[in-house]
Amino acid sequence: MSMAMRPDQKFRDQPSLFDAPAVVPGPAIAPGPVDANRGVDQGTKSRNETYREIASELPGRCRIWLGRIIAAGERGVTLDELSASTGLPANEFSGRITELKRRGMIHHTDQRRPTRKGSTAAVIRATERARQPHHHPQGFDDMTTKTLPPTDLPDAITNNRVPRDQHGDLIKHGGRYLVPNLGRVEIHYDVDADEYFFFRPGRPDQQQPVSMLPHQTQSWELVG
Repeated sequence: MSMAMRPDQKFRDQPSLFDAPAVVPGPAIAPGPVDANRGVDQGTKSRNETYREIASELPGRCRIWLGRIIAAGERGVTLDELSASTGLPANEFSGRITELKRRGMIHHTDQRRPTRKGSTAAVIRATERARQPHHHPQGFDDMTTKTLPPTDLPDAITNNRVPRDQHGDLIKHGGRYLVPNLGRVEIHYDVDADEYFFFRPGRPDQQQPVSMLPHQTQSWELVG
């Protein structure tokens, strides 16, 4: 006569949830000595050297946004104002701003200004060290200047081939313009390339950089 198996019979001799974990023999080689000072700056670099090292590692697109914030002067600038001046949604470049803050190049002040959507946004300023030209890496000073009024952004300096419309404003991302010898074109700004591109309506796959246009192409009439 066969005996019926208890429901828990098949689980016997298996590890229990409350059993001590099994010890697996490890290698018989003891770990070597650990250098406690590895990766620690012992103060051999000056603050200026550290600053130049950080600034030189900034991606080019971060430097460009830093140049715009420096140009805003003591008045500072908000993300919404940067968005309005470039025609780009803030979420397309906010990561660059976060990186600049993490590196100590900018700071958010306690001041706030209204946004276009009726809320308020913190005013951003460049740190004092970011404003000192003699600390900048080679080529950085080409992106900004101390002679700019606080309300101007250095787009025309960072790319002096950026045209202006009939109102004197720099062309913007998403704007539609009437240009001699080109007809109607639409503008797209590529954040990573820091370059304005134009294309004819309905042909976004045939974009061309604005900087390649003849320098005498000055008349850009904003039509939408």
